[in-house]
Amino acid sequence: MPLEYTAFPTPLPDAAVRLCLIFFEKVHQELAEKVERASREIASVLPDTYDMHLTKRSHYHITIFMTSQPHALRPDPFDPSHYDLDMSTVQDVSCMRPHESVLEREIQTMKDIVAQHKSPVFRVHRIVLADSGTLLLCLVEISPHSSVFHMRKAFRKAFPGSPPKQSTIYHASLGRIVTPEQLSEEKRRKIHDMCEAWTRQLQGHEFTVDELFHVREVQFTTVEGPRDESDKIRQVILEHAPFLKESDDGKKIVCLLNNHEISYRLDAINAFVSGKKYRRLRSRKEAEEWTEKYRPFLVPSVNYPNMLFCSLTNHVIKKNRQSVDEHLKGKKFQRAQENFQNDRLELYEEPTIEEMEAAIEEMEQENSMEDFEFINDKDIDGHEQMNQHKRHRDQKKESDVSVKRTRKYT
Repeated sequence: MPLEYTAFPTPLPDAAVRLCLIFFEKVHQELAEKVERASREIASVLPDTYDMHLTKRSHYHITIFMTSQPHALRPDPFDPSHYDLDMSTVQDVSCMRPHESVLEREIQTMKDIVAQHKSPVFRVHRIVLADSGTLLLCLVEISPHSSVFHMRKAFRKAFPGSPPKQSTIYHASLGRIVTPEQLSEEKRRKIHDMCEAWTRQLQGHEFTVDELFHVREVQFTTVEGPRDESDKIRQVILEHAPFLKESDDGKKIVCLLNNHEISYRLDAINAFVSGKKYRRLRSRKEAEEWTEKYRPFLVPSVNYPNMLFCSLTNHVIKKNRQSVDEHLKGKKFQRAQENFQNDRLELYEEPTIEEMEAAIEEMEQENSMEDFEFINDKDIDGHEQMNQHKRHRDQKKESDVSVKRTRKYT
């Protein structure tokens, strides 16, 4: 049964057990779900008096290499003298805790080795109940370059002080019978037949592995424990480049859109990039960069920092990709662009707010003076003045409407 290493009769120190592995569910979730159903169905065949601990689907894993094991602790796998270390001679197990610098070097070494090999490919071989009572999913590597085989050789060379006994087959433990009594021949045959039936369903399934994990196991047989997330964090940074980068000291993530610093944690960076503020800033920046090819038609507004000015339509639009797309597809823009290309239209220059206010004030003054001069014409009597004034107003309105229509269809 799963047991915390700190609850062992001789408690193990933090990070005492470390391994490099593949999490099965992360590379092929659908297959992992089928395997989970298989393990539950096989466990249901056991007598009621038998107890079987089933592994959580999220814990299905293929061990690649262990730098330290519960029965073979290695505080420094780089030290060759630790290869034959006899744990029975160690009186104080607490001294077997690895130094943080060793852990950092260990993780980096694994990354360097993995980076030198192509992604491994596996194929399901069979499900079998071992004599030890462990239910196993057995696999074979079908990578053209035998990636995992060569990775293990490289790990052994890089970690000369690691435990001598390492896994040589590819398997995932699905469960373990914890009842000590032996099963009857009839029950063993029934379980065997069930395993064979599920083998026929799963055999031949293939999957490619894109990522490996370094885990500091804290619970026996469960691979529960802290996982190195730096590769995933770097993947997020790559996905959001060039807007995110690591800080110079490597302890923070910096958003180049607003110089905001984020904790170097996967949950923190995911929360930041999914937030409204980041999405809004990124949308504006992308629109700004994307509209460079539409200059001089779309330029930054001189009055509104978060807007764009269209020199073809004399409009301001929001600085985001969706608004720009809609504007460029609009009939008004396309018609204006055609007129410009045929020398029937000149580009507008966006006036400043002060210039617009001055122009409006000037227009109002001109209109006021026209009305004043016309109404005080001495050659027209009072009644005629009013009629002329009304006609003048009506003609002016019609003229304004005509101008607007002309502009609309130009």
